Amino acid sequence: MKSGGIKVELQLLRNNASAFKKSAERSLERRPLPNGQIESLIVPAVVNLAFSIELYLKFLLTKNKKQCRGHKLLDLFNSLDSTVKQEIIKLTEYDEEEFKILLSKHTEAFVEWRYFYERNENINVNIEFMKKLIDCVESIVNRS
Repeated sequence: MKSGGIKVELQLLRNNASAFKKSAERSLERRPLPNGQIESLIVPAVVNLAFSIELYLKFLLTKNKKQCRGHKLLDLFNSLDSTVKQEIIKLTEYDEEEFKILLSKHTEAFVEWRYFYERNENINVNIEFMKKLIDCVESIVNRS
């Protein structure tokens, strides 16, 4: 990679992660419909949250010159330095065991929810966990 290439890659990762987060937040907005119902776009919100988390984790890995491939949030998280992992867990305010259980349940959210229509069984999501996680990872990235 050319000199300065890593800075460009990091900036692209940060910009795209931020854009997908904003898209998720807008998808979660509750909008009244003319028929009196409320619209909230859950599937796009989950896909965009998961992808944003993925990109922010890849930012942290790339910054530390670590390989990062794939969409599995747990794998990306486990590839982080232990100090960064502990900081993320602490910032989310979950205990370590609960955090790892929740992250494990959401590890493939990007793929599972992107193809939500193909599923024969119900899948669940903890939006609050994903929102806390994205906020924490984003704050660490923005300090970088």
